[in-house]
Amino acid sequence: EDFEEARIRQAWSLPDSVEVRHFWREAAPNGGGAPVDQALLAKHEPGLTAFTEPSGTGTITRYYDNGLLTKARVRTAGGRLIYLDEFDSARRRTTRRCFDREGRLARIDNFNPANGKATLRRLFDRSGNCWLTIWLNSVGWPTKAVRHLPEQVAYDHLGECIAEWVDEALADIER
Repeated sequence: EDFEEARIRQAWSLPDSVEVRHFWREAAPNGGGAPVDQALLAKHEPGLTAFTEPSGTGTITRYYDNGLLTKARVRTAGGRLIYLDEFDSARRRTTRRCFDREGRLARIDNFNPANGKATLRRLFDRSGNCWLTIWLNSVGWPTKAVRHLPEQVAYDHLGECIAEWVDEALADIER
């Protein structure tokens, strides 16, 4: 989330006075990001072998169960969990759980084991419910979307859902 905001500010040359808002957090009923079990955030797991090494500006810890890679956690230099990848027995990533700066589960991406590309993204609200499902195309760009909460709506493209949220946000500002 911090990296995403910094990237947006740089790409659009946005000054600090411009507020960057997050669709996944604000459009979610009751706010985005589900509370998680503290065991999911843990640095060590009983029964698994773990190796940590530098990665980017933080660390990556890979976890092995009886010699098989099962998980990898990527953290900031300060130790905050950014994401948790889960792997099948052929070392192919099956899911990625992404966490916000408060340690809440923001989304889960599901991957196609044949090509390693994300195919489905689920966004979660503060109650732990999936409020939006997004299909991703072969290069990872969003296509269709289904909003499950607060009302059930299917969109031909995620952009329609985002446009609806922007319209609502602008209407609130104008009041």
